[in-house]
Amino acid sequence: HGAPALMATIRDNTERRKAEVQLAAVDRLVAIGTMAASVAHEINNPLAAMIVNLELAANLASTHPNLEALSQLIADTREAASRVRTIANDLRTLSVANDERTEVVDLSRVIESTLRLASHETRRRASVIVNVDPDLPAVRAHESRLGQVLTNLVVNAAQAMPEPNPERNLVRICARRRGDDSVEISVTDNGCGMSAQVLDRLFTPFFTTKPAS
Repeated sequence: HGAPALMATIRDNTERRKAEVQLAAVDRLVAIGTMAASVAHEINNPLAAMIVNLELAANLASTHPNLEALSQLIADTREAASRVRTIANDLRTLSVANDERTEVVDLSRVIESTLRLASHETRRRASVIVNVDPDLPAVRAHESRLGQVLTNLVVNAAQAMPEPNPERNLVRICARRRGDDSVEISVTDNGCGMSAQVLDRLFTPFFTTKPAS
């Protein structure tokens, strides 16, 4: 009406900023996965040489009765090196999540790999109980993604326990045959569960209740 006026446009960038933060987190995870595959490969090479040398040393020590203590030390070291190699292989398997191909997967092996990768979080906080049908058939699946899902479920369950107490805190992994053509895997725990607000966002991508580290 002939008087000075101000026109303003206000745009809420909250969701965009959240998306940018989430994408940055995804980029970091991709970089970590690539690094894990590379590290696993580099670790395997010297470990293979170590294990061969330890086997030779163990054979030599076993022929001398006065070297029994040394033979036991070598055997313990060889077992530890084998465990490290197994963990390196588990990391390499877990890091190849971009491959879309499925394959025939031994679920018992995936569960064992999950327990090894999650052991650093579970051993002091909770006891993990595994129930797997003895006649469990192989399935066609994406092994690394399946392992990632199981590892996340077990680690999250252990971390959500209010107090570290392996005698009281329980995480259970069950795998059983359902009918003739399917297998069911379940991960349960006796923790506090999720609130209604968190449950509503259960399938929201990148949503987490953990503080930023």
